[in-house]
Amino acid sequence: MNRLRCWLAGCLAVGFFAGLVAGQTSPAPLPKAVYGKVAGVLVGADGTPVPAGEELQVRVEIHAPGFNLGAFDLIEIGKGGVLRYENWALAGMGFPLGPGNRRWLHFRRMRDGVLERAYVAVRQDLGTVRLRNEERLVAGRVVDELGAAVLRQSVRVNLAPVAAHDPGILSRLQPRVVLAADGFEIWGFRAPGEFVLSAGYVYHGPSGTPVPLPVGATDVELVVPATGHLQVKLENPPGFPETRAVWAVLRDLERDEVTRRWLISGGATNLRLRLGRYAVTCELNGREVAKLGEQLIQHNATTEVAVDLRDTTRVVRIEVLGPDRAPILPARVRVAGSPDQPFSRRRQRVDGRWRHVIALPVQRDVVDIELPYYVDPAGKPQLGVGPMKFVVRGVAGDCTLVLQRSAAAGEPWTLAEERPK
Repeated sequence: MNRLRCWLAGCLAVGFFAGLVAGQTSPAPLPKAVYGKVAGVLVGADGTPVPAGEELQVRVEIHAPGFNLGAFDLIEIGKGGVLRYENWALAGMGFPLGPGNRRWLHFRRMRDGVLERAYVAVRQDLGTVRLRNEERLVAGRVVDELGAAVLRQSVRVNLAPVAAHDPGILSRLQPRVVLAADGFEIWGFRAPGEFVLSAGYVYHGPSGTPVPLPVGATDVELVVPATGHLQVKLENPPGFPETRAVWAVLRDLERDEVTRRWLISGGATNLRLRLGRYAVTCELNGREVAKLGEQLIQHNATTEVAVDLRDTTRVVRIEVLGPDRAPILPARVRVAGSPDQPFSRRRQRVDGRWRHVIALPVQRDVVDIELPYYVDPAGKPQLGVGPMKFVVRGVAGDCTLVLQRSAAAGEPWTLAEERPK
């Protein structure tokens, strides 16, 4: 009978964890007979056993992509700091989860307002589990290549594992970056493994070279590239999309690199660039609409340029409706052939009433437009995003497009009606 019970427990555990690895949701709670059990002795950060009767939070975590199991349970500590815990997620403790994917027990408690916690790899005999306080792992400052200090509002500091195959390693480290006017500190919990530090500018600015994490050091110096700003002021007609319509194309003449950055409509966009000379143009729908010439970026200085599209660009307002004349809300539109993301709808007041309108900036009198779509698991095409596109040709101005399902092979819709607004 005991052998039969062990065999049944093993089969249920293997089936459960095979389902987890396959990305399935967990089944109904398993019977108590197949619960896994662990035991050990819990001591605080000061090395003394956790007092009997004290409650502690614990949960099982599978550190695999997409998994973080359950909420925390409460367990009561026994005499001498003895802990015992059983849970269905501990069933089949010997079952392999694949390279780098391990099950961990996460213990934590608050003591005098300070978080103490511990991570322990799952096994039946946990031995002595020691809680630890958050500590300062490293401190230092960020400077650029010319030795100038970088303002904390302009920089981000990152901590990353060298072994990227372990998806839970940052959960165990739990780093917290604190930026100050004269440097940075990273607080967290020590965890085995190799880590690297790096710094970079916020808002798409360049980053520095990562360096190994020297745990405990207080004088680390992270170096980022020396930079300046190109400020582009964009003037556009009313109704223009707020972002990602006009792009600055920046060709680095000294490094032979090309970068595209979107510009804020009706305002100034500050682009942080490495020092040097750049040939700058602007694009709309993937076509060049302005030449800004060669611009020199100097250290911590701002070069200002302006682009005025008010006289050369207009905004076409497009409504996309289904056969029932109801708006197809996920629909998006872009000019055919454009490399940029399609524009989505905005609720606007048109002719005295509210409508779901897509604002499409154009410079030509007539354009072809495309509506991206995908095919759902049921085999039905759905407007929104996706690799396929439905093309409407010869759009000359504001219009309402009425689509209906097509019976023809390879054609998801037909244009039942196109009428001017």
